Amino acid sequence: MKVIVDDYISGGYFATIATARPDWGEVGPQLLPDYIITASRCIGQILPDDWALEWVQVDDSKRAERANYFGIPHSDIMRFIHCISSAFEEDEVRYPGTFVWLDTARNVIQEFVPREQSLSLPGPGLHKKFLENFLTAEIITPGMGNDGVWQCALERRAIASGGLSLGYEVPGYEYGVFHSWIYRLEVDADRDYGIHPSVPGLLSSLEQASIVAEYASREDVGAEPVLWLPWLLTQYDIE
Repeated sequence: MKVIVDDYISGGYFATIATARPDWGEVGPQLLPDYIITASRCIGQILPDDWALEWVQVDDSKRAERANYFGIPHSDIMRFIHCISSAFEEDEVRYPGTFVWLDTARNVIQEFVPREQSLSLPGPGLHKKFLENFLTAEIITPGMGNDGVWQCALERRAIASGGLSLGYEVPGYEYGVFHSWIYRLEVDADRDYGIHPSVPGLLSSLEQASIVAEYASREDVGAEPVLWLPWLLTQYDIE
């Protein structure tokens, strides 16, 4: 997929592993591929995340579980947490889990995540025509102020060049995290508009994603009262 990089504003970067299609009712292989890449913590897991910040109250067992998911050895967990916390202090990571710079993401992954992990390094990008809507939506994390993706968008940096544009996701945004548009909205988009994702579970055009975002934002639809916008996911090489 070809896009004009300068048309999109970076929302930071994160690492993830393609996750199996959720087993949710009508969401089957006719609507979603077997494995999907998503910015949503509702379905997948990402790095960094709040569990990797020293000052966030998280059980050690949960930290170990999340680290193990990415293949981070138990002996490296505390060093990894210290690394992410230090990067937060240096404003290279932002709450609750966003790499500000692509190089920071690459360096952390190369140091801590084993090469055998099937890791992806995407960055969400928002088209400039949606930027003011996003920045003026008063998305405030209680007790934390504006979150990392919002702060990245405020700085108005174009998405990094050299990546592979995977497609568009329509996540709902709230308190620094993306909510998944699957299950219900994905079914409705297919039924009402004939719009459905391709590999890796993303929409193929901004036009399609904009239709779904507008639909999700309608009060009569009854979707979660969050900010629904189309986000481009661009994947980058880790090395």
